[in-house]
Amino acid sequence: IYNYKENTLIYNDIEFHGTGSELHNVAFCKYNLVSFFNNSGSIVGECTIDTASFHGKDGTILGNDTIKAALFYEGGGKLSNSNHIIEIAVFHDDGLIDGNNKIDTALFFGKGGINGGNTIDTTIIYNEAIISGENTIRTTTLLGDGKFEGDNIFNDLTFSKMCSYYLENNHTQTIINNFNAIGSCTGPIIIHSDENTQQAKI
Repeated sequence: IYNYKENTLIYNDIEFHGTGSELHNVAFCKYNLVSFFNNSGSIVGECTIDTASFHGKDGTILGNDTIKAALFYEGGGKLSNSNHIIEIAVFHDDGLIDGNNKIDTALFFGKGGINGGNTIDTTIIYNEAIISGENTIRTTTLLGDGKFEGDNIFNDLTFSKMCSYYLENNHTQTIINNFNAIGSCTGPIIIHSDENTQQAKI
């Protein structure tokens, strides 16, 4: 579906059932529910969506959209090269947030990547995490291993026992309020620089 620059178009529910389906916006459009039921579905352009739902692998949202809920049910979901405003993004498998997005809540139930200069209120990553760039995140909870690249800022950062965390050397992870890293004798937390003899900073 292609929309061009004329009047604002308003839709209720749109469903895509083909592989590689694309919703491409050149005009400003409003949608209630946009659903992709096969792999490689994508949304491109500038629009307002209540709920974007990807039921296949490799769902992608590009552009500068405003979305209440972005739901990715299979692996490879991406908010890519974008400047979105999103209330909640849920990745039920591996997922990536890339760009300069503003997100209230981001949940990753598989591996999670946050790259660029994103502003996020709350994120929880249940498996391996990679946070890179210059992101600002109020509350971050990592329940698996993690890697930090660049100079990120956190209000509250939580590490989990029996996990390892690598920090890029010659860069700083800034924690403004609380750093929670409570391990135990049988469940240690290991924090490394990513290169021997080179210092990383928290």
